[in-house]
Amino acid sequence: MAQSDFRSGYIINQQNDTVWGKVDYRQDSKRYQQCRFKKEDQIAEYSPQQIKGYGFSNDEAYSSVVIDSSFVEILVEGKLSLYRQGPKFYVQKKGEKLQVLERKVETIIKDNKTYQRESDAWKGIMIYLTSDCLKNATNLLTNMHVTERDLTQLVVKYNKCQGTNLTVYKEDKPWTKLVIGAAVGATYTTLKTTYHMDMYSYMKDRYTSIDPTVGVVLDFSSPRIMEKLSLQPEVYFTKSSYTGFVVLNTVASTDYHNTQIDLTTISIPISLKYSLPKREYSGYIQGGFNFDYHIKAATNLRTEKAWLYDTVTTTESKAFDVNKKQGGFWGGIGFLKAFSHFDGSINVRYFHMLKLSQTAGIDMNSDKITFTVIIYSK
Repeated sequence: MAQSDFRSGYIINQQNDTVWGKVDYRQDSKRYQQCRFKKEDQIAEYSPQQIKGYGFSNDEAYSSVVIDSSFVEILVEGKLSLYRQGPKFYVQKKGEKLQVLERKVETIIKDNKTYQRESDAWKGIMIYLTSDCLKNATNLLTNMHVTERDLTQLVVKYNKCQGTNLTVYKEDKPWTKLVIGAAVGATYTTLKTTYHMDMYSYMKDRYTSIDPTVGVVLDFSSPRIMEKLSLQPEVYFTKSSYTGFVVLNTVASTDYHNTQIDLTTISIPISLKYSLPKREYSGYIQGGFNFDYHIKAATNLRTEKAWLYDTVTTTESKAFDVNKKQGGFWGGIGFLKAFSHFDGSINVRYFHMLKLSQTAGIDMNSDKITFTVIIYSK
């Protein structure tokens, strides 16, 4: 029930009456088998045998009268109509039988070699159905494939050529969508050090820092193909500073080691984002890879030696070398709230980054926990 996504819609009963309410929006195969309809907090489930169809306001529509015992999505209605059921498409010209269009791969043997190619049988069907008005139908189909976008464009073109009334469902639903956002947050970072040579015993096992971060977010999606999944690349700018203090006792002296690490970093996290059904507060999960580029990196080691006779010697040097480039992976969860002019989001993320140091004898990885607020444009 948590995954239910009831949206404004309707059902068409056996008496051809349209009953308005809310319909559960699904993007899996169940949408062709069943309709879940809510009216006044009562939920009913309808099979294709019980209703003639259902749909959503200004969005998808389904019919149970095209093929037996199943719903099909109506893409275009006109003199030539187009329907879809999963990977299969159906076309029907008024007065003619229903035709099936699907992508098939055929095996060709030529010169004792075996090849595979996409069958053109579906193109023959479309040429037959459209050539009475589209005289260049063969040329139009040259670079087309069995996809919703290509077939919709062809069927719409034919109906407009005929000058007949037509309905194009999902016409206002974009094929691609880009949302831009601005982000601000805080990052808690832990640098974990393992050294394999005693000469690096001045290093602490871990260094920590809490730093502000700002960034830009891009969210790419294809609502016509998969509404809940999007690709989200981001860019963040962070300045961080880490300090460590280690005391080492030797036979002749006591050594005090202060290490300072300063990083100015551009981070580029790229993720796949899965959004839960939109409500007043809706959630999402995401995960992917992260690339850090340290545009400025400085490390400093300051050592003070206290000898037995209280003489102090101070030296300064580079603590270790830093890799300019650092890769890793991450995952996170977030919550989104829609406002009038923008969408607001908060999220928590965990990053595991590899190989900060390029110095032989030192292994240094970093773990980051970030808390971010993102404002998305409408």
